[in-house]
Amino acid sequence: MPSSKPYLEAASDDAVPGEVAPDETGLLIMQSPPKPAVAAKSARQPCLVVLQGPYEGHVLRLFPGTSWTLGRSASASFVMDDEGLSRTHVRIEKLHNDFVIEDLDSRNGTYVNERAVKRHYLSEDDVVRVGASTLLRLTFMDALDEEMHQRLAAAASRDALTKVFNRRHFDERLAAEGAGARRHSRPLALIMVDVDNFKRVNDTMGHPAGDAVLRGVAACLSNAVRREDAVFRYGGEEFAVLLRETPVQGALILAERLRIGVEQARHEGPGIPKPLQVTVSVGVAMLGPGNSDEQLVHAADQALYQAKHSGKNRVVHNGATVSSGPPPLPTPPR
Repeated sequence: MPSSKPYLEAASDDAVPGEVAPDETGLLIMQSPPKPAVAAKSARQPCLVVLQGPYEGHVLRLFPGTSWTLGRSASASFVMDDEGLSRTHVRIEKLHNDFVIEDLDSRNGTYVNERAVKRHYLSEDDVVRVGASTLLRLTFMDALDEEMHQRLAAAASRDALTKVFNRRHFDERLAAEGAGARRHSRPLALIMVDVDNFKRVNDTMGHPAGDAVLRGVAACLSNAVRREDAVFRYGGEEFAVLLRETPVQGALILAERLRIGVEQARHEGPGIPKPLQVTVSVGVAMLGPGNSDEQLVHAADQALYQAKHSGKNRVVHNGATVSSGPPPLPTPPR
């Protein structure tokens, strides 16, 4: 969305990192006079890179302008919903060719190289800690640097096989979303999805067939959720979907949409003799008052367990089957 103020510049949640092309290794054969592979120092622009935390990999552009704020408030230049951040936590100012970070009487303080600071001139070697887990570093990037940084950051947060977010990113995103939901009394839903009889697919058709099924299921889930929601590969044939600001009825509607979408899809790939149908079992849980993130995951896991052991191909919430389809079809032999 166009804006006159600095913004978080990062790879889109929906972006799938591409394969590294041969010319990106730096081994180029040029038939015309060579051009500089790296932009001149003067072309590099100042940025804060998020090294760690819920927004890891984001690039905070310190241009144009001379002053920026960071915090949880919607009025901040850089908005981060990290537990431990104050509404307006720090200010970054450009003074001539220097950058100064100033703590704005935050609740939990600002640390540079693990020393508490009130006001500090930043160098490129400094590591700034704010909030519960966010680490920042001042750097200078040209367009090529920024693009490569974003590609690497996206690759680090994605599952290599399915291209949805990975388990590590799930843990970080859940911590951020859970903190925000509790702070602002917003609903947060978690949907756990498990492919029914997946071991049978691997055993009868081979692992390449299983990989094709996982990619297809991940695509079904990704295509069904809203842009602000996120799909993760939780482990093996299990996926997780985080739904921010979604009440229980909305979560149940989406869970059934996910179940039906997978049921209606057909998968093809190595070792699959004809288009293959699979189904999923789905567990839904809501973050309750006073609940921890771990309790939310446990509740969703329990609902998923009940769905798997009460017939499969169904949605379960709070101990009850909400919707279901026909039993999964037997897997055809290889």
